[in-house]
Amino acid sequence: MPRMNKATKSGIAAMTLALWLPPLSTAQDAPQSPASVAIEQLADDPQLTQAEARRARDAAINAWPSIEVASLVDAVEHHAIVQFIAPLPASARSLTLEVWASHPEFMGALVRVFTDSNDGATVATIAHAIAMGQPEAMATYSDLAAAVCVVLDRPHEYPGLGSILPAAPEVFDALVFAHQDRRVMALPLDDLPAEVLVYLTDIAMTGEGLRTIIQERRQTDPAELYGRVPYKQAGLLAGEPALPPEEFTFDRIAERGGLGPLRSFYAEQLGQAFGYPVALTTGHRGDERFTAPVFLERDRRGYRWNLQALPEHSGLALGTTRHAVTGEAMAVSELLLTADLAQDGVSSTRTAWALLQAAAQANESTRTSLLNASIEASGGFPEAWKQSLEIRLAQASAEPDGPQRVLTEFLDRLGQRSAVFATQLALDAIQGMDSGKAELLDWFSLSNRRDAISYAAAQLALGDLALAQGDRAAAMKIYEDLVNRQADETPLALDALARLDTMLTQDGRSDELLGLYGRTHRRLRAPRSSLEAEVRASAFMAVGERYEALLREAGRDREADRLRRQLDRSLP
Repeated sequence: MPRMNKATKSGIAAMTLALWLPPLSTAQDAPQSPASVAIEQLADDPQLTQAEARRARDAAINAWPSIEVASLVDAVEHHAIVQFIAPLPASARSLTLEVWASHPEFMGALVRVFTDSNDGATVATIAHAIAMGQPEAMATYSDLAAAVCVVLDRPHEYPGLGSILPAAPEVFDALVFAHQDRRVMALPLDDLPAEVLVYLTDIAMTGEGLRTIIQERRQTDPAELYGRVPYKQAGLLAGEPALPPEEFTFDRIAERGGLGPLRSFYAEQLGQAFGYPVALTTGHRGDERFTAPVFLERDRRGYRWNLQALPEHSGLALGTTRHAVTGEAMAVSELLLTADLAQDGVSSTRTAWALLQAAAQANESTRTSLLNASIEASGGFPEAWKQSLEIRLAQASAEPDGPQRVLTEFLDRLGQRSAVFATQLALDAIQGMDSGKAELLDWFSLSNRRDAISYAAAQLALGDLALAQGDRAAAMKIYEDLVNRQADETPLALDALARLDTMLTQDGRSDELLGLYGRTHRRLRAPRSSLEAEVRASAFMAVGERYEALLREAGRDREADRLRRQLDRSLP
């Protein structure tokens, strides 16, 4: 077979794309749209429809970058919708085809946030109920409807309450009702993408309960709500259950109070009732001493996640949260990127998502270009940054100082959005290399010595590398230097302390361990806070309580009692 020249290949690509892209024609002979054809075919032959959608998507990807972005986005989205509908049971498929025919924008939003943790048939049933009962609202609030469907398709566990599942269509109706009365909702629910709105729809209250809260018209942000709820209450300490959602009111919650997770849960629920996407975060340290709400807000500069409820180093986003749809743990630093999606809006989010999906199917020659285009459309998808860095590092690996150049450019670009996430991706990339790790980690550490978090993270990685190579002495020196330099500057220094604790305990060096904790605790300042939750979550308290336990194990009760009094005096 003769080899095809470039013109022949281009002609074949154009013919393939013609199957997807409608030609210019008069209204009388205009062909059916791909969606109309797929809706007809899916009822009878799902496999054929999937194959055709996949061919059209792949042809569009292969035509990049000459194809228009909008056409590529349409092809990727069309394929994702077909992939969602085709495996559904026949009854659920029929319901979803009705929704696709009447609300195509909703279906596009749905496939962006649907995950393997969702039940497709249940999601289809909820979507059909909303489309039939509230068709105009679904058209206006497509992304909100998608967020409701993927979050409220199964029960969720809530502190002190157990498993709860409110009726999704009623929750959607109540949120739309609140937003249409612009005096209530904090953010424009008709403009935000579903990827952000999923953090709004994790609601335990019924639609009626939401309306009751909304009608109180108290636009209090979640951080204020969190601060106003008493930290603890005797009944709850004894195991008394939380307030049932139907009794949620500002006055009842403030009267009842609760421990850390419960206070955050109340702040989350009431904040969501007024239109704030809220995520519950836990501490960076292993003992996870606190739970606090972070929430999306908008000011003159745009959207950002407000971290003020996080005790100690609140701006650093070192904690963890859970993905609103999958429930899987994720870094708060990763969550921060979704503020870009809110800022860029639904159209740009859709484009960025589709280009990222296309990159996963593209060959090496076009993958980088697609990832860059995705990030240009919106920088809110962490996976795009991760893949882009991996590819650029691989391409620069043979250049003198190529990895250093790539990492410097990458940190400058992503660091403006989420510095902690940028640092973590960079260090993960270095640690995944086959050779030269120690040299690059040294360079990274020295380059960022004025940035406490980046420096500490690099030092931890260096210590871990030394330990993995069997050099325990070098690892311990790196960890102890980090504790000595930064114990009161960054929580990451306490990670080094924890590693030293493990190693000295394994070696039976209890006297050295006591000395280490004694020196470290003397360097820490007692927090100046009137909030008990913040004091109990502080490094001063965490290290002090571990030191107290070690003193008692060593039979030094008098010193332990003295330390206990010092810790108690720090409490408000």
